[in-house]
Amino acid sequence: MKNKYYVYAIIVDGAIKYVGKGSYGREKVHLKLVLSIVRRRAVGEVVRTSRFHNELAKAWLAGSTIEEVILHSDLTEQQALRLEVKEIKRRRKTLWNTHSGGENFGSWRGTMSPKRRYQQEPVLRHLSRLYPPGGKVPDRIPTETVRQQVAAALAHENEELIHRGEPAMPAPSWETVHRALGRDRQRRK
Repeated sequence: MKNKYYVYAIIVDGAIKYVGKGSYGREKVHLKLVLSIVRRRAVGEVVRTSRFHNELAKAWLAGSTIEEVILHSDLTEQQALRLEVKEIKRRRKTLWNTHSGGENFGSWRGTMSPKRRYQQEPVLRHLSRLYPPGGKVPDRIPTETVRQQVAAALAHENEELIHRGEPAMPAPSWETVHRALGRDRQRRK
């Protein structure tokens, strides 16, 4: 029996801009979502989405050629996760991916609710920038300190969003940052 997982790329005007792991046509979902985003924004709806989908929507509106290509196929899930991380790392500077791949963010069909995933996405993105490599924060640094650092980074990002006419993102709660850090439940001090 063939393995059902693969690693795919989204190519915009001949350049790989996104790498992901998928199965059963996962690579096709992105363009469908972009078309929905574009339609909803065209009628004045405010649609908040990931950097990748914003960039892909801009490319689609600009008339760019967008292709979905399978890079590696017939993989187990673990093989696909490892190759996804490797491909993202190899192309990091030119990709629109906001995460380093693998299971660090959960899968699109995972157990994390969409609301929680939406809350944690900017936190994880800023953690990887504030604490390279990979956003691993030493346990000795309190959650509240990390929350304040992420909130400051988000404030800068919000200036850019507001300048582009997009809604600002709220500062993360202590609980959201604590979950993103993967720390056991602790009481606030």
